[in-house]
Amino acid sequence: MVLYIGGDPVRLVVKKTKDIDEETEMIGRILDRTIAGTVTIPQGIDKIGAYVFYGCNKIDKIVMPRELISIGRSAFSMVTKMPQIDLPSTLQEILTDAFASCTSLTEISIPANVVLIDDSAFFNCRKMKKVNIASTVLNKIGTNAFANCSVLESFSIVTAGEDITMGNSVFANCSSLRNVNFLFRVTVMGNSCFKNCTSLSSVTLSKRMKVISKQTFSGCTALAFISIPDNITDIDSTAFENCPNLGVIQIKKAENSIAGAPWGAENATVVWQ
Repeated sequence: MVLYIGGDPVRLVVKKTKDIDEETEMIGRILDRTIAGTVTIPQGIDKIGAYVFYGCNKIDKIVMPRELISIGRSAFSMVTKMPQIDLPSTLQEILTDAFASCTSLTEISIPANVVLIDDSAFFNCRKMKKVNIASTVLNKIGTNAFANCSVLESFSIVTAGEDITMGNSVFANCSSLRNVNFLFRVTVMGNSCFKNCTSLSSVTLSKRMKVISKQTFSGCTALAFISIPDNITDIDSTAFENCPNLGVIQIKKAENSIAGAPWGAENATVVWQ
């Protein structure tokens, strides 16, 4: 199989992946990290394997095949000159570190059939400003998936669909994120999910959640008010630590029905309703 890079052919290893399907084809790892320009992945490829384009920091555009279902571990990690990428509608999974440290990537749209965004999939994409998730079947966003995306301002998830589990530190250090109004489908948020989101001033919690975990909003220094719905049954004692401007925690529960108030927010008044 020959892959064309900016008009110059580069030889790739293409193999069947029998563990999935005898007809499935995968691009093997590119050994030449100096390839540059536009990469067009051939039609018929439905899986991009681990580390295929890792560290190819002269590539500025990837054209994906229409049949793609899986992007492997670190497949595009450290591709630092690529400002955007269009993911095909067939895509189902984005594995660990797939786009980690793609430091020129400015936005991403996740297609409707994606089930999994794995750990650190978009970690440290420092120019990423906008994320739109159109998938109704997405059920997991892994640990650190969007952590260290320091200019991320807009994040949206289609409201109808499967329950979503979020791992630890999913948005940690996303210091430009101001509003969290995309948690409608979230049932579980791991520890430190919004830790050090220093611009965060508005939060709407999911009515499918039961627990606010350890250090979930720790270091959210702009947060002044939060309303906690009656479906919450447990709040960790450190959930709001280092939130010096959090003045009011409004909670729709009987007084003292959840232990540990004000859950690390030393300056907060808890209003039970």
